[in-house]
Amino acid sequence: MATTDITISAEDLVKGDEIVAYTAWNFDHGTQAITGSWVVDSVHWMASDRLADVYTNRGLLGFRRGGKVTVRRETASEPQAETVEQPTKGQQFAKTMRYFLSIGTRTRRDRNGHDLHREIAEWTVTAAMHRGTFPPAEEAVFAAAFDAASTWAKDIKNGRGSWIVIEHIDQMSPWQFCKLLGDMVDAGVNTTSAGAQYFARMRTQLLAQAA
Repeated sequence: MATTDITISAEDLVKGDEIVAYTAWNFDHGTQAITGSWVVDSVHWMASDRLADVYTNRGLLGFRRGGKVTVRRETASEPQAETVEQPTKGQQFAKTMRYFLSIGTRTRRDRNGHDLHREIAEWTVTAAMHRGTFPPAEEAVFAAAFDAASTWAKDIKNGRGSWIVIEHIDQMSPWQFCKLLGDMVDAGVNTTSAGAQYFARMRTQLLAQAA
């Protein structure tokens, strides 16, 4: 396990998170960056889930939904291949998408009523089909996974693929789902036909593991 600082939305705070930075506003000083160390004990949402009281070892903090908070967490170490100086296109996709959507290793698939698997795939399609939505560099990173995301929509989201593959992918966290699409990019999935072959190989592996 490794410890790292990541910036997440307030709604992703969980017990045990160590808050190390957040922004606050007051009439005397305006918006200020606050740093320190507050270990989360519990989070209580109110006012139609727009405001949260966060109880910590150093007292009460208040956050609005969508507010950004920097926390220090223990995270699973990424495979060495993903930490090299020159990442592959798939690794770059996973890293960039996680940052774009504030996805951590413990982010759940359902966030604010939104399916993050679907949201990840939709942003990928947007980058490929609606040019100019993102800066050029980010657009190229996301668009590279267009065929992988399209295959997911066809075979997994619409239920046309193998049940064991559908079940396996549906159980993935958003962090793992980003890696899946990235792996598909690095495997050369550039058509939905190639994507179907990728899922066929996955089916064979899963059945062998289950035997």
